[in-house]
Amino acid sequence: MVSVVRTVFTLLPLVMSVLATICLVFVMVGDTKPSNPSHNIYFLRVNTTNIVATKAPASVSVSTIARSIGLHDFYTVGLWGYCQGDLISNTITCSDPHAFYNFNPIDIFQQQVLKGYTITVPSSVQQDIENVRVASRWMFACYFVAVVATGTTALIGMAALVSRIASLFAVLTALLATCFTVVASAIAQVMFIIIRNAFNNQIQLLNVPSTLGHSIFALTWVAAAANLLAFIGFAISGCCTNGRTKKNSDFR
Repeated sequence: MVSVVRTVFTLLPLVMSVLATICLVFVMVGDTKPSNPSHNIYFLRVNTTNIVATKAPASVSVSTIARSIGLHDFYTVGLWGYCQGDLISNTITCSDPHAFYNFNPIDIFQQQVLKGYTITVPSSVQQDIENVRVASRWMFACYFVAVVATGTTALIGMAALVSRIASLFAVLTALLATCFTVVASAIAQVMFIIIRNAFNNQIQLLNVPSTLGHSIFALTWVAAAANLLAFIGFAISGCCTNGRTKKNSDFR
């Protein structure tokens, strides 16, 4: 009969692993569909409503400057792609999901802007976006490993309720999940702060205010904390608790 202490120190990290898995799944599916809650889970929102074009329209006949020159009012970025939306019509469309997606708003602007208009993006913004291109690929890879390792930990954690050996395996997968979740979250935080600041520092030249997505960063850091707690819990369960009750030990 498994001791109560060991059961507690196995059940709690199991709950943490399940919580981390759920959070990471939301991060993975964020901004992949125009429906709730997906389109509200994004890393960055770029507001192009009043973007500065080298040839501004004489009159804004389609609600915003962005719509008048062929762009959308805002763009949001997820792990697999981006979504774009219009404020007046309240319509949102999303790109097809792509693994190792790299958000490049400059390419998007050039593809969508109407003929005769030009968006001049400052060289500092272009350089910052280019600097994080490789980091975005590492971020995707780390998130993928993190969600697989976290889900595996949750599955092994179920077996750990009755097996100390399973607890030891759960310690290893929880450690892997913690490391990759923290690294992925840190890369995402730094990378999108760089892009946000790149746009906001050139607000007078481009007028494209950008903001970070609160929901996705809350989810990813909660997942990191939950994975860390799961690692600690499984370590205690596997190494520092007695596997059987005192009654059974005396009987033996």
